[in-house]
Amino acid sequence: MLDLEFSPDGNKLAAVGRKGLIIVWDIASGEEKLNKDLGFKTLVVSVAMSSATDDLLVNVGPNAFMLLEYPTGRERFSIPFKAGYLRFSRDGKQVVSVPYNGKLQYRDVKDGSLIRETTGRTSQNFGYALSPDCTMLALNQSDGTIRIRRLDTEKDVITFKAADRASHFSPSGKLLACLDGPQKNVIIWKTKNGEHVQTIKFKDKYTRIAISPDDKWLATAIWSKENQLVIHEIATGKQVLTLQRAEGQPLALAFSSKGSLLAVSSDRIVQVWELSEQKGPPVEKKLPPEKKGQ
Repeated sequence: MLDLEFSPDGNKLAAVGRKGLIIVWDIASGEEKLNKDLGFKTLVVSVAMSSATDDLLVNVGPNAFMLLEYPTGRERFSIPFKAGYLRFSRDGKQVVSVPYNGKLQYRDVKDGSLIRETTGRTSQNFGYALSPDCTMLALNQSDGTIRIRRLDTEKDVITFKAADRASHFSPSGKLLACLDGPQKNVIIWKTKNGEHVQTIKFKDKYTRIAISPDDKWLATAIWSKENQLVIHEIATGKQVLTLQRAEGQPLALAFSSKGSLLAVSSDRIVQVWELSEQKGPPVEKKLPPEKKGQ
């Protein structure tokens, strides 16, 4: 499964796969609430869930995205647009799409009609990330810097030195993590002022990271023969928990909105852990049955 997203209440998990498969599970029971197949040759690369209705926004690579109604899976609209990022606005009334190159688009969730456009990524940007509240865009520049742009003013508010091309906002939008691939590091900054928070080093290659909603923990999926999923405390950089995941390359990693659940996917398996914070770091409470997918 190429991407994962929890529903805002943390009760459901949506996953999408290479072969056009879209699944929504009930976390407590493991029951499938939606199973929609878009066709064997359809590549679905990302998924987002609405905070208002649990409707699904899916990125159908490489040249379109669509909105599917939950729980029926009925297609409300499809837009020909080569999107790198897709998100619902916080109130669930708009769809925000970030292109690989060009202007951001804001569309009405009712019919997909275009509301407005703003400046977005250009050919000078090697990578980019959209904040969860759709107010900031992080742009990785060719000169080795990252610029954070406010989308309401369309102005860059801060620029800082970075090492690589992949950036990730924390759910709160207060932190930005950059994957420094060649050195196997994750570097974390504050988005408000560019202050360096932490550099966490790894001996093995990692492929996916996720920051908890309270900005305390960094989860990292390690791609090695040990098949580990590790959690570090961001403030200290200390590794506090190691989980054993299924074999294969980790493709997606996500915390639930309250940080109590952590999900990771490989090619055909999705695993979910329940985490608890008992006056300290997260500890594994239970491992529900693995969920099979494509």
